[in-house]
Amino acid sequence: FVDNSILIGGAAHSVHPMAGLGLNMGIQDIYTLNRLFKNKDTIKSTLRIYEKSCVKDNTIFFKTINSLIGFYTGVKIPDLLRTKSLFLFNENKILKQKSIEIATGLTALKLQSRDEYCKPSYK
Repeated sequence: FVDNSILIGGAAHSVHPMAGLGLNMGIQDIYTLNRLFKNKDTIKSTLRIYEKSCVKDNTIFFKTINSLIGFYTGVKIPDLLRTKSLFLFNENKILKQKSIEIATGLTALKLQSRDEYCKPSYK
């Protein structure tokens, strides 16, 4: 945040646009801000907490995406290894599902609102 402006989504995160995460991160940012403002802290302290959250998430995505780019564009990794790794990823339903949940922000939203997602199914 700067002065009276709050950055969300692609504006708040330095993730490459080709990753296609701007909208997902924007939705996650709005959800996070909404929950933080319900805590009745001062606006400034709420925005500092939000900013720390953005930096943390951004660092994780930035490092992960840059590692993947390096793996798939670097000259040190044989093409056969790259091809096999994509095949294995595509065939592994659990890994694929988890990656989708992380990329879409579902994992972060579940962690932030554990009380909403982890209600017992019995009465």
